[in-house]
Amino acid sequence: KRLILRYKQMGKPFDRYSSSEMRHTDRIAANILEWSPVFLGPIWSLALTERLDDTCVTVAWAYVGLRGLYLCLGAMFGVAKSGRNKALWVATFPSYACLSFLLGRSWKILWL
Repeated sequence: KRLILRYKQMGKPFDRYSSSEMRHTDRIAANILEWSPVFLGPIWSLALTERLDDTCVTVAWAYVGLRGLYLCLGAMFGVAKSGRNKALWVATFPSYACLSFLLGRSWKILWL
């Protein structure tokens, strides 16, 4: 809202898609949304087959915490256009490990 008011005071129209100020926020939101199905799929498959044990729950909560950390780091350091966001790696690679564990567990239960 402050950004829109600032543009209004400058006499310029605000366009969030061409605004450099909104790029980081949009990339963070897109990243969270694009990885949500990869997280929710195994969680629901494990829950529906009643195989969501304590280890899976712990890993799932760790993933949720790492996504929160990703949001904070993204807000602090931004998102590089090149994709090399070293500040975000602290949350990204452990998140991938959590997803790999959950995907492996769900594939094992559902397909083997």
